[in-house]
Amino acid sequence: MKWYFAIGVLLCISSGLGKGSDAVRPPEPSKDVPKLMRSVPYPNSNIYLGRGLATGIMIGKNWRESDKYGLWQWSGDIAFYYGPHFSGGANGLINAGQPRDSFDIVENKYFLFIKLHQAWLRHALYAGFHLGIDNQISVDHNEKQEDFSPSLRIDAGWGWKFSRMLGLTLGSENRYSFKFEDQGAGIWRGGIGARHAWQSQVKPGLSVDILYFFPHLRESVGAFYMSSQLELGFWHQDDFLNRKDQSLAFMLGSSLGF
Repeated sequence: MKWYFAIGVLLCISSGLGKGSDAVRPPEPSKDVPKLMRSVPYPNSNIYLGRGLATGIMIGKNWRESDKYGLWQWSGDIAFYYGPHFSGGANGLINAGQPRDSFDIVENKYFLFIKLHQAWLRHALYAGFHLGIDNQISVDHNEKQEDFSPSLRIDAGWGWKFSRMLGLTLGSENRYSFKFEDQGAGIWRGGIGARHAWQSQVKPGLSVDILYFFPHLRESVGAFYMSSQLELGFWHQDDFLNRKDQSLAFMLGSSLGF
């Protein structure tokens, strides 16, 4: 009887240990759970991904000190991340409206760019080089004028995702427009005659992670942000009047990562 009793006790203990091991065993990952994509918001409604495709768009109003009325402003950006430290793509900016009575203007700016990145757990930095073209169409007292000029832009930015749902961004950029003036034999004069020869801007912003509120969207996109941004600008028009100007813009946008 003692042997039967001992064997029964051992069987009970082994059965309990087996059940306990099953209880603490981690569950198998579900195939229906989408893979999380690491992302940090950037200025201009951009995103740091590390690898993948990012796209963004913004719309708002731009007010200049020298203009009576503001201009509407649109911008778009698409970038491909070849790795955690390098990306390339294209972007565009359009300003349009009637800044003064009897004067209409449309400014189109298109760029190709490359950017270098450095990222941490919640922070990311970048520096970019842009080469493109400026197209300006103006109508003054029914007289239409259109100009094209090459343009160079250097920018840098920082993003900090300080919580699961919110991120802060800060960007800075400098752009120089070249202009060919046909005076006599014709010479290349950087900035001479360009409406905005030299432009500097500082751009603080706030971004909201939409996937925090709608996690089921992860089945379609890897990152989704809505953002707001202020743009504080200074222009130096390097023409014979040596004019200067200041501007303020408020922008709203969205960005997606794949």
